[in-house]
Amino acid sequence: MFVCRHVWTTGPDAGKRCTLGPRMEDGFCIFHSQADEDRHWPDDLAGQLEERARRGLPFEGFRLQDVKLRRINLTGADLAGIDLSGADLSLAQLVKAKLQKADLTNAFLFGANMQEADLSRSFLLGADLAECDLFGASLKSADAFGVDLRRANLSVADLTGADLTEGNLAGANLNGANLQNTKLVDAHLEGVDVSRANSAPNLAGDE
Repeated sequence: MFVCRHVWTTGPDAGKRCTLGPRMEDGFCIFHSQADEDRHWPDDLAGQLEERARRGLPFEGFRLQDVKLRRINLTGADLAGIDLSGADLSLAQLVKAKLQKADLTNAFLFGANMQEADLSRSFLLGADLAECDLFGASLKSADAFGVDLRRANLSVADLTGADLTEGNLAGANLNGANLQNTKLVDAHLEGVDVSRANSAPNLAGDE
């Protein structure tokens, strides 16, 4: 049986080697490999990931760049630190998902349900979160330069210290959102009532 070089540090298998496959040239499985080679994802990739989420298994160190996971259900999944850069997660169910420090650079999350998800310190540069439901979500200290949040629901979301410079928030709902030290320099705010947020954002780039 193939044994991946990755050692789990969290979850029920903490301290054990990963046994996922298939094997890549660097000795890691397809999920953990950093090799610069084509990845032939299994046909049931979405199903495998949903099963991990249902079982509460970790996604620690997973590198899922540019994968197509439209409408996937990862409700409550521990996705902290995962690399989903360039991935298609449009219309996905990510309610209460743990996405701390996740790399979602240029990811496509249009219309995803991310209520109460934890995106603190995540990387959202150029990500498309248009029409996402981020009710009660945490984006504390998120790096979201140029993020697309058009018509997104950010009601009572925590954006403390998030950098949304040059982001597009046209038509977004910020009712009750925490915008303390949130950077909105050169952001598009057409149709947004910032006064309905719990605190004023940084619109001028001042520290």
